[in-house]
Amino acid sequence: RLRHLGSYDAPRAVLKRIPGVKIKEMTHNKERATCCGVSALLTCGPVARRMQIERLIEAEQTKASKLVVACPKCWIHLDCAYASNPELGMGKDKIEIQMEDLTMTVASRLDLKFQKV
Repeated sequence: RLRHLGSYDAPRAVLKRIPGVKIKEMTHNKERATCCGVSALLTCGPVARRMQIERLIEAEQTKASKLVVACPKCWIHLDCAYASNPELGMGKDKIEIQMEDLTMTVASRLDLKFQKV
């Protein structure tokens, strides 16, 4: 939701303060970032699902080990798209990148315990 407020640098500033974190930007980032389908008020139908899969493929192309998102709803829907699409595990669409919400990344570096629900 920070995206709709034009707030792109704050999450990156937090990540830059974490030792060992290197930011790899996706091709479509900041104001050019593609939507995960939730903000477009789409249900998780075929159109939204395709948007989510395209976002995951673009994230994988960065060769980063982790996709960190600042919006918890994006994380939920991207994680759902990944989990419910077995075709992502084979061929050119193989996705190996891990996903986390920004708060999960910060919490893990502070050694706080959390559970995925």
